[in-house]
Amino acid sequence: MTKKSPFHVPTGVVELVAKQPPSKEKVSKEPSWIEKSRTQQVRISLEGHTHLKEQIRMINLTEDDLKLVKAIQPLVRRHIDSITEQFYSTVLQVEELKQIIHQHSTLDRLKQTLLDHLLDMFNGTIDAEFISKRMRIADVHVRIGLSPKWYMGAFQSLLNSFMDMVNTEVEERQKCLRIDEVIAKLMNLEQQIVLEAYEAENIRQREKEYQRVKQELKWKMAALSEELAALTEQTSASVEELVASSNEIRSSFQIKLEQAKAMQGLTEEGRTGIQQLDDRIESILQTSEKMTGTVSQLSDSSSQIAGIMNLVKEIADQTNLLSLNAAIEAARAGSHGAGFAVVASEVKKLADETKASAETIRRLITDSEKFVQEVVAGIAEVRAMIDQGRKESDAASRIFNRIQESMQHNIRDLNKTDQEVESLVQVIEEIGTSSAKVAASAETLNQAAQNA
Repeated sequence: MTKKSPFHVPTGVVELVAKQPPSKEKVSKEPSWIEKSRTQQVRISLEGHTHLKEQIRMINLTEDDLKLVKAIQPLVRRHIDSITEQFYSTVLQVEELKQIIHQHSTLDRLKQTLLDHLLDMFNGTIDAEFISKRMRIADVHVRIGLSPKWYMGAFQSLLNSFMDMVNTEVEERQKCLRIDEVIAKLMNLEQQIVLEAYEAENIRQREKEYQRVKQELKWKMAALSEELAALTEQTSASVEELVASSNEIRSSFQIKLEQAKAMQGLTEEGRTGIQQLDDRIESILQTSEKMTGTVSQLSDSSSQIAGIMNLVKEIADQTNLLSLNAAIEAARAGSHGAGFAVVASEVKKLADETKASAETIRRLITDSEKFVQEVVAGIAEVRAMIDQGRKESDAASRIFNRIQESMQHNIRDLNKTDQEVESLVQVIEEIGTSSAKVAASAETLNQAAQNA
């Protein structure tokens, strides 16, 4: 099992470790750690870690510093238990950190891990293994969700414990300051390595999450673009059908419009025909009125002729009477009145013929009057029929006027509807164009998602 980091602590406020009070009794015969450091064997091997070399140079961590670090390792070992106890005592005061520690490990295991790590830190060696261990610490911190600030707080607690240890064990102030300086350099390098690795791991995790989100987004974009492409394809097909239907409707409206215009022309012709018929009826009416006047004059003439025929009849009767008297007188005269008798006979014969002719003319006048009355009655019937025809013509004219007005209204409506249908077709075609653009955009989006 991989060991937990000694700084495997959860997020939260980390209180600084309370400084241990310095011992009242200094070890008077303490060996000189600085003198002991001169005989220590240390090693710095950083092949391929150019940046780390620069970091060590920047904090001025030298081999002499590492020798002093290794020289005080026994001192660290002597206080390691109290340092470890003090560290986790401080950490466990934060309830959230306590819960996370129990969630990911055990307290005894973490204490042992921290103990081993601190002793290894003071062995005077900085090499690839030293760096690898710190990178594993950073990896664990990232995995459990520990942010850098808590790691730094924990290290400050350890640094305080180490300085308390030095202040307790080292009597001379200058030596104490020297050891504190070296420990601070070592702790600073430790933090640099871990935090750099921590940051790199964080970046790697973020990049991994970014790639995951990017891939997920790519899949969603691809699915969305495919769905959008399919939808736009369906929309385009529907738009094409709608355009075709709209064109058919528009053609039908145009046919209806042409039929309405033709019907309007026929209506106008019918109205003109009715007007002509009305004019003819008016002409017939005037002619019938003239005929009525003529018949009336004819009746008057017949009356006058009848009067003349009566006069002629009277004259014939008188002539007949005179001829009778003449015959009587001729008979009286004897042979002397024979010639006169012949004349009287001829006069009587003429009077009889005149009377017969007058009677014939009278009968003809009577028949003529009868025919005139019939003609007058017929003319009256014609006039009544003409009046009825005029009324019907007027009614038909009014109907044709209403039909014409209705046809004009229908033509206006059809023209308006045709324009609206034309506008609708244009809108539908624009929708089709937009759908094509959306389809192209969806295809571009799909290609971008595939190439991402």
